[in-house]
Amino acid sequence: MLTAIWHAISRLFVTMDRPSPQDTVPRGNISVVDLYKVVINLEQIRIPFRHPPLVWVGSLADTKSMDPVMDSEHNTILLYPNGPDDHQILCDYLRPGDIAVWRRDENTTVIHRVTRISRHNGRRRFHFRGDNNGADDAYIIQDEHIVCICAGIIY
Repeated sequence: MLTAIWHAISRLFVTMDRPSPQDTVPRGNISVVDLYKVVINLEQIRIPFRHPPLVWVGSLADTKSMDPVMDSEHNTILLYPNGPDDHQILCDYLRPGDIAVWRRDENTTVIHRVTRISRHNGRRRFHFRGDNNGADDAYIIQDEHIVCICAGIIY
């Protein structure tokens, strides 16, 4: 009985190692130009795109699904593949821990973390979950649903 109580209490103080996003932008690509300016060079990122990615910086809908890492007032740096070849390269690059955007339907996109990647009938399936959600998203997410990857968050 005491052993069971000890194990339950010790779990409260042990941190789990969970997959983090890949280092998409190497440290050498980030420069502090002066006291008020930081420059991020996207020319030699770790995703081997054939063409420069399309870049969007914006905020998110306030769904709370990615709390505490992302909230509606935070600025996200999203990299969109520039063509079908680069879209396939992005899908091949994604790993558990990465934060990416996937298209749920014609009008809805979701930004969540990749939890795992599996295969079904020879096709890749991405499993996503919001950091603040208790379970993976209840959708079948395949390559054609992937929109872009989050390369950074500015608080």
